[in-house]
Amino acid sequence: MRTLSFLILFFGGIAIMIISINGIIGYFFNIPSLFGHLIMMASVIVATSSFKTFIMGINGAFSKKYLMTKEQCEKTIALFKMLQKTVNYTSLLMVVIGLMVVLGNLTDLSSIGPSLSLSLIAIVYGVIINLAFIQPAIYILSHKHESEPAHIARIKDKEALDKLMQLCFEKGLTHEDIMDANEITLRKSSENRS
Repeated sequence: MRTLSFLILFFGGIAIMIISINGIIGYFFNIPSLFGHLIMMASVIVATSSFKTFIMGINGAFSKKYLMTKEQCEKTIALFKMLQKTVNYTSLLMVVIGLMVVLGNLTDLSSIGPSLSLSLIAIVYGVIINLAFIQPAIYILSHKHESEPAHIARIKDKEALDKLMQLCFEKGLTHEDIMDANEITLRKSSENRS
């Protein structure tokens, strides 16, 4: 719910900015620029063999019930920081390529404005990707391990906690499943004592 609220507010703010700039919405849509960012991010994920880590990071950042060890959080944070740099460099590269196209076609003065706007929209897409997805994911993941549920935080043995969380990750369990299993175990042990 928190993520949905954030996205609604974020894209609502962008819509208000677009409307306040004479409402010419066509200047803000360039599918090749958006695909350029997504393809470069995907190529980094594939090149580093980090698809599982990426999915784990998305689940960990945008699902409260998803458990992660401290090492998993650190690994996904490192991946998202690398993706953040990738988006920044991709934006820069696309602007330079767009400016080269503009400079190569200076004889047609009527095409300079639209060509410049297309080259600069890559920066807008990069900022949107960073602010709407990558930065919140990094922030949430950096605080995720600190805000573990109380019944998990009570486990003093760090190695046992990491094994438990890894097992939960592999089995697709949430901290609520662990609480339910813990209650059943406590009930059975109290019944056996009686």
